[in-house]
Amino acid sequence: MTNFNIVFDEFSEDVDIIAIPGGLVPKIETIGQEFLYWILDTKDSDYWEIIDGLKYCIAETKGFIKWLNSNYCTNTEKAYIVAQNTNYNPEYQILLGSVFLDINTENNTGEGNTGNSSTY
Repeated sequence: MTNFNIVFDEFSEDVDIIAIPGGLVPKIETIGQEFLYWILDTKDSDYWEIIDGLKYCIAETKGFIKWLNSNYCTNTEKAYIVAQNTNYNPEYQILLGSVFLDINTENNTGEGNTGNSSTY
């Protein structure tokens, strides 16, 4: 298993640390992009939230791990969250950028918002 930092802001003070099977490491950035494309089309309510009557797509670490395990870890070790809301660990690579993915599907703005989730 290989650990990665998922950084949520430029100060590296709100980081989730995940562990993924070593075989996925060479292609994890491509897998992350696949997750982003998938999440915009999913009907799975775990990835959507209604805020003030508007529907938003929410990409959080927990959801990414759930999707990763369902799609890439079926016959291998499962990915998991090592720690949440912790500090950046320089021993681990940064897996993903620091943008909150919340896409308002009602008015299709696609405008992001900094906060508690990250892009994959």
